Amino acid sequence: MEELVKQLKSGDQRAIGKVYEAYRKPFFDFAKRYNLDYGIIEDTYQDVILALVENAMKGKLDNLSSSLKTYVFAIGKYMIFQRLRKINSGPYLLAELPESLEWDDHEEHAELEQVKLLEKYLSSLGDRCREIINLSYYQQKSADDITQILNYPNKETLKSQKSRCLQHLKKMFQSHGKG
Repeated sequence: MEELVKQLKSGDQRAIGKVYEAYRKPFFDFAKRYNLDYGIIEDTYQDVILALVENAMKGKLDNLSSSLKTYVFAIGKYMIFQRLRKINSGPYLLAELPESLEWDDHEEHAELEQVKLLEKYLSSLGDRCREIINLSYYQQKSADDITQILNYPNKETLKSQKSRCLQHLKKMFQSHGKG
């Protein structure tokens, strides 16, 4: 890996191409779970590779303790969440992630921990809450569409349920900080 990092640091196009091709399919497979359009995933992946090369040139990969793939995916997750945050104008729990991250080991670990917690808490919600959150934030459906899809009697009932789901999720995050 050291040699590859050196090549990335020097801007070696073959090395960049090698990394791009090696992680492209796994990254796309991973990103599909967020229900993003193919074009957005492609743009995000290109941004990830650019950030990787930029960080290599700045020497931020010189003492990398994780694998290069883990590093690429950490940057990718962060960028996906940034894009989801921009897409969603509603309250989104990941909106509390910092605007910028320096990808040193400590901050990378903290961000990955936040993502793991969110995934854990989402999976512990009931099916209905997960569906509402998925349709609202990941698929960007309107309240009218979700009301129809999930057969709620009206939009107000849906909004109340969504609010309860988000409150429950928020309480799980708050109780984690106290434990």
